[in-house]
Amino acid sequence: AGSWPQRELVRRVDGIAGDVPMVWRAEPRFSYASGRTRIAMRDGVPVASAGADALALCAWNAGTVACDATSIGGEFVASTGSRALLALSAQPPGVMAFTTLSTVRSRIFRAREAIDHRLREVFEGGLGRTEELG
Repeated sequence: AGSWPQRELVRRVDGIAGDVPMVWRAEPRFSYASGRTRIAMRDGVPVASAGADALALCAWNAGTVACDATSIGGEFVASTGSRALLALSAQPPGVMAFTTLSTVRSRIFRAREAIDHRLREVFEGGLGRTEELG
């Protein structure tokens, strides 16, 4: 079983120029923060859970991932030409499947192509033309 794309949030950090120190942190909460959240590493991936609900946070080139009782985070330097990816995946009850780097890259590529295609359609008449993006 793979992750559910509609229940996955991916963030990409591209190093454009120079060296930029980056710090990231997630503090998952369940049941409108009324549930007790447990955070632990499973097969090298940080997982936050409460009851049957779970979130996995996969990170690539985003520093060493650290967990404590309330959060998951890391630090890295975004350098010229570097790329870091973070994928937060909600999992169905009773299932814990971690997303793969190739799956995340493929989804980002397909989403980018769809956006580029739609923008070309909207602007093919020139920048002065207005249309609803709906």
